[in-house]
Amino acid sequence: MKRTTILSLLLLMATSIMAQSVKIAPKMKKGDVKTYTGTGEASVQNQMVRTSQDIVISVTDKTKNGFVVQVENQKGEAKTDINFANLTQVLNKVFANQTSIYETNKDGKITLVKNLEEQRQYAVSMIDEIFNNAQMKQMNVILPRENIMKMVEEKFTQENALKMALCLPSPLALNGKTISEGMEEESINAQGLKMKTIYHLNNGGKTIVATSNLDMNVEEVKAYLVKQVKQLMPSLASMFEGQIDQALQRGTVKVSATQKAIYEIGDDGWVRQLTVNSESAQTGQVNKSNIVYTLK
Repeated sequence: MKRTTILSLLLLMATSIMAQSVKIAPKMKKGDVKTYTGTGEASVQNQMVRTSQDIVISVTDKTKNGFVVQVENQKGEAKTDINFANLTQVLNKVFANQTSIYETNKDGKITLVKNLEEQRQYAVSMIDEIFNNAQMKQMNVILPRENIMKMVEEKFTQENALKMALCLPSPLALNGKTISEGMEEESINAQGLKMKTIYHLNNGGKTIVATSNLDMNVEEVKAYLVKQVKQLMPSLASMFEGQIDQALQRGTVKVSATQKAIYEIGDDGWVRQLTVNSESAQTGQVNKSNIVYTLK
């Protein structure tokens, strides 16, 4: 009886230790197609409205070092007019419905973005469409087209595109990582803000919770805001730079960001469900999003 009890305890301890660390490596093969249906809410003009977004992931080829994976983001329109004065909403529209083609290693970790030029051209066409909108023509003084274009094109470098693919929550974001309980890492959010992400494991490592919070000191926040103003409204940059210190001290200019992503991992290593709740605020603009992606 004592021997059985000791063996049971040892097995329990071993299981507990194993649950504190898990490697995400989905079983991929050429021809795999995974479709995720996403539904949720997002803030538009200070109202929470229903949104939808499907993600279709296709393993189109096998390479010497891994796979070629195509990701189609099929984002449905929110059932309200876009507030074109809100930069985040403009950028969300620009990057919606993009198709990304990645190279991965054998564990499914993204190592290269193959179609950057095609993505850039698509973004340019979307900017043209936005700025041909009657409402946007009136807002062109606030968000000049050429300045938006420069900000968008900056994202289409291999370094920036790869960083976004590896940091932003998605069914592929964790691939190739060995995640341990309480592990911390630096990340970015959709606005390009620097975050700290902390991981927690539940359900024997089948549920992974990634909680992210803004991780920028006052000087970093200042540099981020000044850069945005220089990109979007260069004529106001000097005045803004001269007043930003006082504005930050008074709290009239604030930057905040939080995000929580919950990954449910299947026995085959593929994400079965991904829940993402995020909120960010800067210079008076608050953006919220709550969405659940479920594998069909």
